[in-house]
Amino acid sequence: MKVTKNDNISIIEVSGIDRVEFLNNIFTNDVLKVSNKNSIYTCLLSPQGKLIADLILSDYKDSLFIFSYSKFKDDLIKVLNMYKLRSKVKIEDVSNDYQYYFVEYENLQTTLNKSEIFSGNTFLSNNSLLVIDPRLAELGAHVITNDNLIDGKEYEINNDDINLNYFKHGIVPSSVLADMKKVYPLEANIHLLNGIDFKKGCYVGQEVTARMKLKKKIPKIIFSLISDRLIEDEDENEDIYANDQVIGKIIAKYEKFYFVLIDMRKVQGEDLKTMNLCSDNSNFVLNQQSWFGY
Repeated sequence: MKVTKNDNISIIEVSGIDRVEFLNNIFTNDVLKVSNKNSIYTCLLSPQGKLIADLILSDYKDSLFIFSYSKFKDDLIKVLNMYKLRSKVKIEDVSNDYQYYFVEYENLQTTLNKSEIFSGNTFLSNNSLLVIDPRLAELGAHVITNDNLIDGKEYEINNDDINLNYFKHGIVPSSVLADMKKVYPLEANIHLLNGIDFKKGCYVGQEVTARMKLKKKIPKIIFSLISDRLIEDEDENEDIYANDQVIGKIIAKYEKFYFVLIDMRKVQGEDLKTMNLCSDNSNFVLNQQSWFGY
């Protein structure tokens, strides 16, 4: 299997008899769904409903393992320890004990049966854990290992840049979310990517999140756009226009793919698919994805 090594992912192990209840009272998704055959995508929010970290949560070696972008690690551990109180849990940074790899969807298809490739599906083999991305199976899979073997075969490591995979599928990578700061999960479309369970019990930041969903008041939303040209020097934070007014700003780009934070109050219910979207240098169309609900 061809895999891409990524040193920007941290691994946190949460062990102890209270681990499931503890994390379920904090994370946005239902931790009861996690098993040795299923992993979830979820978030940790501030009491004000702002994103502290997004992450993948798996059951591995009688513990819950968190895969998260390394910039989130310190805040994650700090907040988890703050909420720990009398819970019988142990929180450890085990990043140095494991290698993390990313597997593109095309490589998954050469290794697994088609029926096995679905969101969240999880495999244990020897000393490796492989997780089909819980957001979107077409995004690929995540592997943590300490022997570089799955089914007795050693990984073939390449050095591909995995960011294109996220941009192509319209999924905001954690690296972009970390740079934004103070973003609401609904603004980042996390509720459309299986990251929030609106039927579970309380969690930190639930009141704000549920109110935004119930009242359908999401002031700003991140959209994925495709440019009609490659502009190497186009600035992030550059304005995006529609109907002769500024409606948002570019927050990230990769080749012809862009993420744009759009002020929905300025769109006023219009269909972005029919609007003429442009910056000072480019014209844009929506990067339409089946999972995207707008």
